[in-house]
Amino acid sequence: MKLLILIISLLISLSSCHIKQIILDEDTNFVVSWDYSNSNITFELEGDFKGWFAFGYRCTNCPANSMAMQMGHPDLVAVTFDSNGVPTVYDMIESMDYDPMQQKDIDIGGQSNILTFGGYQGSHHSLMYYTRKLVTGDTVGDYDIDLNADFSVTWYIGKDNKIDFDNPLELGTNNFNLVSGEVVEGGTGGHVHGAEELADPLFAWHAALMSIAFGVLIPFGIFSARYLKSYQWGFYLHIVIQSTALAFIIVGFVIILVKHDGVIETENPHSILGVILAAMVFAVGAFGVFCYFWKPKGDDGGSKQSNFSPSRIHGYAGKIIALLSVATIITGLRQYLAPVAFIIVYSILILTYFIIGGALEIHKRFYGSTPGGNVKMENFN
Repeated sequence: MKLLILIISLLISLSSCHIKQIILDEDTNFVVSWDYSNSNITFELEGDFKGWFAFGYRCTNCPANSMAMQMGHPDLVAVTFDSNGVPTVYDMIESMDYDPMQQKDIDIGGQSNILTFGGYQGSHHSLMYYTRKLVTGDTVGDYDIDLNADFSVTWYIGKDNKIDFDNPLELGTNNFNLVSGEVVEGGTGGHVHGAEELADPLFAWHAALMSIAFGVLIPFGIFSARYLKSYQWGFYLHIVIQSTALAFIIVGFVIILVKHDGVIETENPHSILGVILAAMVFAVGAFGVFCYFWKPKGDDGGSKQSNFSPSRIHGYAGKIIALLSVATIITGLRQYLAPVAFIIVYSILILTYFIIGGALEIHKRFYGSTPGGNVKMENFN
């Protein structure tokens, strides 16, 4: 119900042809959208991270010799989230006149001029929107927003939900035009401490084990079963590879359970796909053992077997796991902010698998077997 109310509120607050959007930071998918009227403006900010964040803009009509103009200190709105993902929004200002420099407007004689706000925070995604007047009349804590001037913003992303402007996870600046939505040169978003903080040892081991299991071992296990079944050693190679993959998956699954204190998160696609995939791996592995010890007459892994024989069903299920694992790995890489280069290389690897598999299937269709596959596999029963 809360999510439904949030969606309705967003649709109401962002329902006009003025809606614009730009990406503040590609690494975290940090995006700002906005809509304005003659007197009000609404900003919506969201990204793939979990922690406090702040969004502010620099003064455009301050005196040229003022500290605000020369130093570029922003008028800020910061947000934190409680354990249920409910936001608390703060109207703030940054100035060298204060210590610390970032202060709530109400603490320095100003006013909180946030008219409406809302949002939520999940396991690895945060969203917040707020509305304020273009001109609030608060000369202590707010700068006027001039739609005709370039909009220079500063943003912060925190490590957790305790505001700490001196030690953010990431920060950056961007320049754009509120009316046209065009980006203006001069912005510089980027990492501050992101790489170090996200390199959690448990996450790293989980990612490494699962990537090798699903990205390397399982595809090669399928390859050995599909294209090396004419050789006796090909069958045993399939067993060794898939058993190793299963061991990696079990360890990787246990690691992430330990990381999350035994709780399986259901708020993000990667966790949901991961649980489904793990269950399928165990089920298909057990069914593979069943197929090995119980093989009906004619089910020798050859082309004459029924489409619904145990071996064929085991093979089909294995291919489904391989395809589902691609989606699971990619959602995990994006969720935990893996470098784009890593995702590109992984995608190239998957494409290579498809090219090799396609070439072998074409060879098999024209020549009746895969290269070198003229030796019939012995019956292991």
